[in-house]
Amino acid sequence: MTKSQTATLKKQSFILPGVKHAQKYQQGRLDGLCGVYAIINAIEVLTATKGPRRAVEPRDVMRAGVSHLVARKMLEEVINSGMTVFSQYRLTRAVIRTLRDDRGVSIKVNRPLANHWDAKRNRLFKCLDKSLEQGLPVIICLGNTLRHFSVIVGKTPSRYVLHDSACLKWISRDAIGMASGSDTHRHLIEPKSVIVVSLQES
Repeated sequence: MTKSQTATLKKQSFILPGVKHAQKYQQGRLDGLCGVYAIINAIEVLTATKGPRRAVEPRDVMRAGVSHLVARKMLEEVINSGMTVFSQYRLTRAVIRTLRDDRGVSIKVNRPLANHWDAKRNRLFKCLDKSLEQGLPVIICLGNTLRHFSVIVGKTPSRYVLHDSACLKWISRDAIGMASGSDTHRHLIEPKSVIVVSLQES
């Protein structure tokens, strides 16, 4: 290949120089809708079965969540600033009511640590482990370094496995602390943010 041909090829194939310094933003990275996606992911894990047929369509969950936020005039605030633990719990309940009324899918939520604001790490771990052993996903809010709602779907002796809208794979048990008090762990979980999702028995 001649120098002329090489030069022509370089002009035809190139990447913009700004790419070298630019971050790649994933869908959802610049909004505060992780609380909605945590509900979607928890319900997806709970109801997913082999094959194309779904008991719950993720888009239906998204529509129900957005409709609730719009009705309460919260959508703009949530997109810009995220939501509180209490707001996320109310949203979860609203979505589940919609799925029951519109789709006939009965899902139950439980906050086992809601009345234990001063719960210790061991109590949290027992709660998470017990829920997972029962086959139930758990919505949590990771505080401190992050302000992010996620879903715990598995465990090892040293980690919890996540099904996460921001592509987080896992969190170390050693990095988890409680949001109550002066805990200095990397990820602080508020007891009231722990939501166990299960199918309602008919």
